[in-house]
Amino acid sequence: MFRRSAILAAALALAVTPAASADEGQLDVQLEPGYFMTIRDGILYGSDYVSYNEFTINVTALEAANEVNIFVSLPYEVHVDGHEGDGWTCWDVDGGIDCTNTEPALAGAELPSLLVRINPDCENTLRDSFDVYSAGAHRYGIPFICYPTGT
Repeated sequence: MFRRSAILAAALALAVTPAASADEGQLDVQLEPGYFMTIRDGILYGSDYVSYNEFTINVTALEAANEVNIFVSLPYEVHVDGHEGDGWTCWDVDGGIDCTNTEPALAGAELPSLLVRINPDCENTLRDSFDVYSAGAHRYGIPFICYPTGT
């Protein structure tokens, strides 16, 4: 009985969930390590030896949009020290930062890069991820590790 109910609930959820193509402002998102960060074997490593780490978020609009909104989800041990990029405005919120670029974006156009400066609190080994969301959908994610001894 439970299995039949679960299958029916899943079918109903699929029936009322909008298709991904109906999602406004679809984006291709990439993250590149900056000062004191590296990517090895698909994992982003931060360093606790320095006062800050940096990474850049690159966004390409897959369809035309009047503005682009992203949420960058960060582990609670990661403190945001700053963010900058042409046309970008960001706000620190619980769990990360909300960012908006109000410049119209053409389909296939790359937006100016968004630089994010953080201070990871790695008193204990931190294993989590950095994730970027737009229009409620996951657009990019990468595992993140920071050791107390740095990288």
